[in-house]
Amino acid sequence: MDDEPDTYAIALQFADPSAAQRAKWTYQSWINSCPTSKDLPNGVHLRSLSLDWVPIPAADPAQAEVAEVAYRNSGSSGQNSYFESIGLTVLDDRMMITIHTFYTDESPYSVNLEEEEAGFAHPQLGLVEAAARRLSE
Repeated sequence: MDDEPDTYAIALQFADPSAAQRAKWTYQSWINSCPTSKDLPNGVHLRSLSLDWVPIPAADPAQAEVAEVAYRNSGSSGQNSYFESIGLTVLDDRMMITIHTFYTDESPYSVNLEEEEAGFAHPQLGLVEAAARRLSE
């Protein structure tokens, strides 16, 4: 990951709001199928056994959800993993996908800061809020 960006974003526009919602559902289903997928690249081991999409109300009026998956190379020693979070932000006929990746032994971030043992604000919180603003322009 050296010399590579840790954040990526892509904005998509669809024919109508229902098409954007279908695209969001399709993308979510791809991520949801990761833990049971037999199509993982050789040598990749998922650490996340389940994925939860967390709604981000601060993105209002857009709909925004974030999920995170952790994976590592099967032969790697130590506990470090790649953490990849996905933010889906939908407003009317537009959708923005944001990806944030980092490599560490344990994520210090929380998407829900109201949890009793919440960590630092997850970078995706700022990304989806920015996505909502951009999609509304």
